[in-house]
Amino acid sequence: SINDLDDSLLTEILQRLPTTREAHACKLVSKQWYSLISSTHFASRFVDYHGKHFSMEPKPFASIFNCWKDMGETKFDLVHHIAFEDRFFKSSGFDLSFLPCSRAGHPEDTLVFASYQDLFLCCSLRFDHRVYYVCNPLTLQWVALPPFPEKYKVFATIGLLCGGSSFRVMRIPDDQSYSKSFTVELFCSEINEWRKEVVVAPHKFHLGDGLNVFSWDGMMHWFTKDSNEMVAYDPYYPDKCHLIDLPRVEEGLLSTRVGGYEGGVRLLQLVAIGLDCCVRIWDLMCYEAEEWIMAFDVSLCPLLHDSLVSSYWRCSSQRLKIQALALDPNDQNMVYLAYGTSVFSCNLQTKEVNSVSGARLNVTIFGSKWDSYNVHQFVLPWWPTTIPELCS
Repeated sequence: SINDLDDSLLTEILQRLPTTREAHACKLVSKQWYSLISSTHFASRFVDYHGKHFSMEPKPFASIFNCWKDMGETKFDLVHHIAFEDRFFKSSGFDLSFLPCSRAGHPEDTLVFASYQDLFLCCSLRFDHRVYYVCNPLTLQWVALPPFPEKYKVFATIGLLCGGSSFRVMRIPDDQSYSKSFTVELFCSEINEWRKEVVVAPHKFHLGDGLNVFSWDGMMHWFTKDSNEMVAYDPYYPDKCHLIDLPRVEEGLLSTRVGGYEGGVRLLQLVAIGLDCCVRIWDLMCYEAEEWIMAFDVSLCPLLHDSLVSSYWRCSSQRLKIQALALDPNDQNMVYLAYGTSVFSCNLQTKEVNSVSGARLNVTIFGSKWDSYNVHQFVLPWWPTTIPELCS
């Protein structure tokens, strides 16, 4: 029987399971299977097998959408939900109710502050706001961070970065002024402590509002307040940062997003030109040289005028109410935009526009009562990221 097979033969069989979801479900079969599938040897074999045989397959991903309105002190209105997601997550019950601070069916209990690949940084809205949780929604693994000592401010520039056997959480309160240096509250998992670091920039700048912190290739990225520059910060070398000039926009800049593809950083700009909107995609070729290469410059008006994506796109006064949501981590030609309460994908190469099936925002993010919105991506690697344990 299969129970008589040794670990080497079981590995040959189980590494052929189609996704990590099935592999983790097989842990429940027996103690032997649990031990085998939990080992780093099996993880490396699974990744190697799927990398060779399914390298062209897109990695499942979801996007978590937050809207909020500051009500003073630590009180705020919040809408938090999955804006669009891969069928993989729908079938596996993708949610955060496994966290001790959450209740099933109450996504408003937990706010997602940051993401890194398949990990989320969350905060309870029912209990201590100063306690963060780093979690993996697929494996249901989580760790609670110790409360940080300073007076809590709900909204800050917050980022998460995992570096193999350790991770970093960064907090930069938004009340810091125009300066060449700024203070970072940094959590280091190796010592299980928060510490303060003073970061020196090349010149003075406004930190920004903390939206859209994107961690990629060992760096955290976010935009300055005037959206003229992007900060690139390595929390493992925490005393310095890069300031990268963004491509200049002579017209009206509606929104900007940063993402990654094939090892590089990409920039999505949504630009208003008269009553038309333009999507521009730029690739960052070098941090030091600050060299951007344009990949796309596409007018949306001819793409959407005859589309059924939105019934009121034909009204010229509504055309500037479109917002950028995300870059597709699998397809360099694809971007996701929001218009009213609808989410749609736009292939900049084929000029195809489609409504994202089942994706609908329960708020209109432009001109509504909400102060800000953010989108966090969850991208599943070939094998789920294991959260490093915290020392006691």
